[in-house]
Amino acid sequence: MTTYRPVLFGLSIVSLVLGLWLIFWAPDGISFLRNLLGGSLLGLGASQAAIQLWARPKTRLEDMTSPAEASAWISLVCVGAITLYLLANTSILAASGSGREAGQIGVRLMMILVFWMVISTVIRIRRGSAVREDERDRAINARAEAWARGAMTLCLISLVVMLGFSPAEKLRWATPTMLACQLLFVLLSASVVRNAVVVVMYWTGRADER
Repeated sequence: MTTYRPVLFGLSIVSLVLGLWLIFWAPDGISFLRNLLGGSLLGLGASQAAIQLWARPKTRLEDMTSPAEASAWISLVCVGAITLYLLANTSILAASGSGREAGQIGVRLMMILVFWMVISTVIRIRRGSAVREDERDRAINARAEAWARGAMTLCLISLVVMLGFSPAEKLRWATPTMLACQLLFVLLSASVVRNAVVVVMYWTGRADER
């Protein structure tokens, strides 16, 4: 059985952060290091962090946190990161369409998705046979879904109004790639709202219980 080692866990986090920096924020002049070394550090750090997190003894915070809340926190961080990254690269997507730069953006987004899947799986395994969902969780989820539907409806109405009532000369940016990005932002925004509502409701619920 794997033994939890705090030093190895700390080193894996450092490797993970360094890999993310090389892939997402390193200067363009070191593309070789960005793709090769960054990917290697990210993979090594994520795998070792997942193993150490799986072997780590449960904390009091984990006992207090429901599986739904933990999942919402992870989803909020990952979906937020994807949304911010796409927003920061909107001009590249608009200019290059399906070019090399857009392909690199897609690869980096895939890395975020893989990281999201690994962490979610480890958290689910650590929970073991714990109760996944109770009446309180279902009530919170229902309210969060309602907020998400409202956010999605508002975003879609705004997009329809913008496209339908703007003069044609002001819609030159509305290429198929940009329209696809706009629709993707609608879905991401709804997910961010849903997970944020779940986190806030659990947080305020714990505060009321004290």
